[in-house]
Amino acid sequence: MDYIKITVDQNSPKEAFRNIVGMNNSPKITIGAMTDVECELFNKINPGRTRYHDAALENPGYALIDVSRIFPLFHADENDPRNYCFKPTDFYLKQIADSGTEIEFRLGESIEHSTERYLVLPPPDFEKWARICLNIIRHYNEGWADGLHLGIKYWSIWEEPDNFRLFDGPFEKYLELYTIVAKAIKKEFPNLLVGGPNTMGVTDKTEQFFSHCRDTESPVDFTAFTDYSREPEHLISKVNKLKALADKYGFVDTEICVSEFHYGPTSWDYKDTNKYESFKTVESAAYTTYVISKLYDSPLSCAFYYAWACSIWGLNAIGTRTLLPIGDALIYLGDMSHCTSRLIPTVEGSCDDCTFLCGETENGNVKILASFFKAHNAEMAFTVPGKTKCYVRKISNNTAASQAIKTIDIIDDKFYAYFEEGGCGVFLFDFE
Repeated sequence: MDYIKITVDQNSPKEAFRNIVGMNNSPKITIGAMTDVECELFNKINPGRTRYHDAALENPGYALIDVSRIFPLFHADENDPRNYCFKPTDFYLKQIADSGTEIEFRLGESIEHSTERYLVLPPPDFEKWARICLNIIRHYNEGWADGLHLGIKYWSIWEEPDNFRLFDGPFEKYLELYTIVAKAIKKEFPNLLVGGPNTMGVTDKTEQFFSHCRDTESPVDFTAFTDYSREPEHLISKVNKLKALADKYGFVDTEICVSEFHYGPTSWDYKDTNKYESFKTVESAAYTTYVISKLYDSPLSCAFYYAWACSIWGLNAIGTRTLLPIGDALIYLGDMSHCTSRLIPTVEGSCDDCTFLCGETENGNVKILASFFKAHNAEMAFTVPGKTKCYVRKISNNTAASQAIKTIDIIDDKFYAYFEEGGCGVFLFDFE
């Protein structure tokens, strides 16, 4: 058994606690009876920013978010409000408008897995597509066409343009489209933020994007990639690589994001029926809290979990709607997001396969999120001066979901907890 000593000094230098956990999509509109339950869960997770990609797949039968669904007849007059279908997306976004989450609107299309692609083709007229996007912005920020005033600041241009299921055309066409749309948005709405390319990882295509944007003087206020790793360091290294590329091409103030992340499947062979089994277990939960905790020491601005409810990638078991361990893990991260200051604890002992994210609340409580990812069993010895009680929650190999809160008295500032199972587990400690 590993022995780990964690000491917290609330008088040590502090930094603001950033909420770097984002979410792809939000409570569905397909089952009205579940709206209150889903919104309650969403508020517990408290994503710092919510972006919208594949929302139409989570809400089958509803024309949501995608440009082709909002403006379905491309040959129609883009200046006539009657040619737009805004109402479903209006209702969808209004559900979370008062939650406190910031919205990122992805201008593009949901993925198509069919043999033939229909909506993810490059638009037939880039300039017209840009004008359509401007009207979508006007609708959601300025009330155009009986619209809203949501103050959406982040506008992402397309998704995975290096994936033929999302952009069935040459990457160079995407670069051309990005430049036209990004410049049009910044000209009309200089205070809004535009970004891309949301490539699959950080690759030569990502570097091509930055080179193109530098040469064409195209704005890049935020940049992102998608990632489905099974090794935390793979994701962390890509965040640092993206920051290095942005700096190399002169985009030193550009926000660094992960537009989609999830614990990856064991393979991408669609004939492998067991490739997603770990999504249902604490393995996925521990990966998520472990990698997010590590990313607090990176240049990351926000990492968006994929996704709220998209098939096996969502927070609930398909069919039963039972919350999976990953849902509890994201609730734990949401609890941590209410800290006002981040504390850096002193950690001694073997902890290569565990992390301790520590924060202080406005009233002086100390929260510690402990994540074990494919780890040894361990004894944790905490020293948190001045605290007399600790509230403990846990997700482990032996629990299908989060255990009830346990209250433990602290004697002489010492507190001990045990990760007896080994493997994967997540603890949330709240010291008062």
